[in-house]
Formats: sequence, C-alpha cells, structure tokens
Amino acid sequence: MIHKARKVQLQSMGLPNDVETIKRARIFAMRSGLTISELAEMANLNPNSLRVFLSGSYDKHQGAESNTLPIRAALKQAIDLHEVKHHARRDDKHYSTAEFEEVRASMLDALDDGSAVLVDGAPGIGKSWALENVTEEINRTRRGRAVYVYCTIGLSPQSFLVEVCTEAGIPNRGNKTQLLRKLQYFFEEEHPLLVIDEAQNLPFETLETLRKLIDLRGYGIVLAASYDLVVKLREYKLQMWSSRINRTHLLTGPTKAEAARMLTGELGPMHEDDIASTIADATVSGVRDGSTYKYISLRNLAWWIRDARKVLNFSSDRKQQTVGVA
Repeated sequence: MIHKARKVQLQSMGLPNDVETIKRARIFAMRSGLTISELAEMANLNPNSLRVFLSGSYDKHQGAESNTLPIRAALKQAIDLHEVKHHARRDDKHYSTAEFEEVRASMLDALDDGSAVLVDGAPGIGKSWALENVTEEINRTRRGRAVYVYCTIGLSPQSFLVEVCTEAGIPNRGNKTQLLRKLQYFFEEEHPLLVIDEAQNLPFETLETLRKLIDLRGYGIVLAASYDLVVKLREYKLQMWSSRINRTHLLTGPTKAEAARMLTGELGPMHEDDIASTIADATVSGVRDGSTYKYISLRNLAWWIRDARKVLNFSSDRKQQTVGVA
C-alpha cells in the first residue's frame, strides 16, 4: 500500500495507464537492448515486480487492491530521462543548406506517396545528419512514422529485418517471412518511411529483401549511401530497383557561401581571409563514377568550429582572470 499523500501526488501526474506503460517499456527495452533486470535497476524497481507488471498480471499476484502508480511513475521517469539523452545530439544548431532542403522535400514526398529516394554522398558531407534530422521532424510532428536504420557491412536479410523491427518498436523474433509480415501488419494503419543509411553495405540478397518492403502497401524508402550506390544499382541483377527510385540526390556538400554563414553564425564576425583559409582546410576529395571532385566536409568544418570555440573560451577566461587580478 502506498501513502495517501503519495498516491494523490502520483495521480496528479497524469501517468499513462498500465497497457500504455507496458507497451512503452517493452519497446524501450527492445530498442536499447536492456534486460528486464537492467531496466528494473535503472528505474529502481524490484526485478520480479517489474516482470509481473510487464506480463499484465500484477493485480492477480498482488491482490485486487494493488496499485501500479509507483511502477508506472518509476518507468516513465527512467525512460523519459534516457530517451532525452539519446536524442540530445539532434538538438544541435541547424544551418540549412540548399541540398538539405532538397533532401528533406524528397523524404516528405516519399513519406506521402510511398516512393523510393536515393541519396548518394561522400563521408562527412552531412548525409546522416540530414536523414536523422528529418526523421526526428516527421516523428515529432506526427506527420507520419519514420524509422532510421544504420546498416553495417554484410548485414544479412534476417539481421536487417531484425534491425528494422527493433528500430520500429515491433517484436523482432521470427524468420524472414514472419518479420516481413510483422512489418506489414503493425505498420498497416501507420504512414511509414524507412530511412536506410549506409545502404552500400547491404549485399544483394538484403537489397532484394528491402525491395519487397517497397512493394508493401504505403511504404516510403530512403536509400542513403557513400561510394556510389548509384553505380551498384546499375548491375544487371539489381536493375529491378531502377523503376522504383523516384528521385536521386548526388550530394556535393555546402557551397562556400553556406560554409561561411555557418562559421560566422557560430563564431561571430571573421576576416574574409580567415573564412577562405578555414573553408580550404575543410575541403577534401571524393570519387564518383571514377572521377575525383572536391567538396567541403561538414564534419571537418564542425571540428574546426569546436577547436576555435575552445581557443576563444580559453582567451576569454584568461582576460577575465587578468581583470580580476588587477
């Protein structure tokens, strides 16, 4: 039994009911890879009590007068805290570029009409950041349901479908056919967009499994890759993809003007020579269709800004200390 005052306090929090809390806790554990014992420790709960609660049988074990308010409150607090931490990296200041806006528009179109989009860009060009940013926007605004999947090298069809189900919060056990059916069934009433990052790592068999997902009702797909996935899809055995890709983006990085705007936006006014020198330092070489080209690496630019901030903060601290001594 919980104290009356504590019960009133918990009731005032407007906590989700048992069914909603159980669903959220199971999805959180699946996505994070936590065991029930680890989740219980994180929420400061008894593991056995948590197991009984997640089974939906708490009243049967604890009696008709049992109250799940403390368990629901503890789970909500723990999950809220760690989900905020997990998504915090997407809260960085955003400087839009023309390429980002084009990719965003294509992703929203793919979401709306169930088409496929290919985004090809060299490492450090800002591809993954753009994909995750738009994915978060779609889910936050409830425009639809976007699921971001990062592909490792040689991911088998089975492992790939497990990853998709896990990121989507769908039960991820079963063979390939069962997992495909789960994705179709649980997404039937949603508006899904699958964002597949580093798709160049997928072998032929997995790409064919992914193609089946496109053919399911209402699925939008974003294939994002480095190292010319465009060329790979020209191979004879992958030509079935050509009729399914509605739009292709060959990213070349931010313009010099966009890079300059990012620098001054983060660091304040800068001399033109310093801006030009910094952009030159952040420029690297890429290869597409056998030809070398130059592009501004957003990753390198971000590293330069980070290092410059450290210097500026150090100089500011020294100035304050000198004034203080005087």
